[in-house]
Amino acid sequence: MRAIAIEAVNNSDLSRRAAIAAYVAEENGEAAVKRVNVVIGQLDAAADAALNKKKENRRRSHDAADIRVINTKKLSLLLISGLSTVVGSIQRVLVITCFLLIIIIIIIIII
Repeated sequence: MRAIAIEAVNNSDLSRRAAIAAYVAEENGEAAVKRVNVVIGQLDAAADAALNKKKENRRRSHDAADIRVINTKKLSLLLISGLSTVVGSIQRVLVITCFLLIIIIIIIIII
């Protein structure tokens, strides 16, 4: 019985670690969203600059409009990389949590 109790305590420690990992993954996801929001703000500023350039000088407006296209591609890459990182973290946490839950259920059945 003592060994089962010690194993249950160890598993609860692993559950706490999985919960902490889930919290960290969520925080990383929120940080990625904040970075994306910053990039979107930069895109809006670039679009405004392009419109202002167009008003000032029709010849240079074409060059200023190219800024928006380049930043849109960068934003797409940032979104894809950020989301893949967040999804990977969440996936690892879910696998660990499911594994720990299975172990705890087995221990409960044994007891």
